[in-house]
Amino acid sequence: MRVVLTGIYNASDIRTGPEEVAVSVFREMQKMAETFFLTKFSMLKPHSFWQKLFGLKQEGNLYYCGFLRMPFLVKKLNPDIIHGINYHPFVGLFFLLFSGSKTRLCYTVHGVVAYENSRKKYLTAYFRFSRRVTEYLVFRYAKTVYLLTEYTKKQILDYYRKSEAEYIYTINGIDPETRNAGTPMRFQEKKMRIAAVAGLMDRIYGIEILFDALIGTGIEFELKIFGETEHLIVPAPLRGKVKIIAKVSHKDFIEELRSTDLYVCLSLFETFSISTAEAMACGCAVLVSDKAGISNYITHNENGLIASPENPSEIRKLILHYYENQEELMKIGAAARSLSEMFTWGKVVRDYISGYKMV
Repeated sequence: MRVVLTGIYNASDIRTGPEEVAVSVFREMQKMAETFFLTKFSMLKPHSFWQKLFGLKQEGNLYYCGFLRMPFLVKKLNPDIIHGINYHPFVGLFFLLFSGSKTRLCYTVHGVVAYENSRKKYLTAYFRFSRRVTEYLVFRYAKTVYLLTEYTKKQILDYYRKSEAEYIYTINGIDPETRNAGTPMRFQEKKMRIAAVAGLMDRIYGIEILFDALIGTGIEFELKIFGETEHLIVPAPLRGKVKIIAKVSHKDFIEELRSTDLYVCLSLFETFSISTAEAMACGCAVLVSDKAGISNYITHNENGLIASPENPSEIRKLILHYYENQEELMKIGAAARSLSEMFTWGKVVRDYISGYKMV
């Protein structure tokens, strides 16, 4: 079986969740199938306009291609499978070009772009329309769609009425290096160390809910927020207790998780947060939204905490309870670490290959 993965490939150590999936799946799939990765040439800098259209650079089975060069390279590789591993507008156009071929087209959904863009107020009408058109092409021609949560399928049907594809539910994985990061460091003083990741507007909303929950608790805490927080305003009562770290390497992020008591992900919609799974692998207790895909694997008060992001008082009660019962929280963190052992990239790739073989 010959597989071409396509999407955004970020070789740096600072990556988004979907970019982490691309890198990890490519690495793991090469062990199980003949695999190539095609990404846009403009991921390399500097580059000229000519290179963006016709450029080509090969690093093993990884190809950086100009947009107009890609179709010819794919035809030369003659794959059985083209798999859009994360979203970029060129993936939709790619699917359109190969929609009439015998190659099976597959796509992994990390989030429905039309929904995510509807949550952003600063986008132009052209940007929203163009992204929706290219995402429509992805769902129009994909024969197999990989999902991380049932809610994602509902969103796809709401926006695009796509129901003919094979839908396969899978997970995200965790790198072995994260599992072997060392012994977690917990509650070294009477202060709760809390961490969260910003980025998407839904995550920003979740952090604002966390702010509401923390105000008035009277507890000693430190909240570290990782990622871009352009639209986030820290309330006055929390200033001095909140630290924003806009950019952090993966290695340093894992080290931070090792000294975190509670990791919080309260977004209104989250497919399967890799950072949450990584926190669990580091032995950190996690508090997640009941809307998050990873909540399907968590048993409340046993190997994690689940709360509604629309109920700050419920979140406040949980934080206060576990601030006073630190040993219970550490037991939950240890149970979370055991649960995280099921989140492997090998399982993800085996799920993908099972979907490839469907007729």
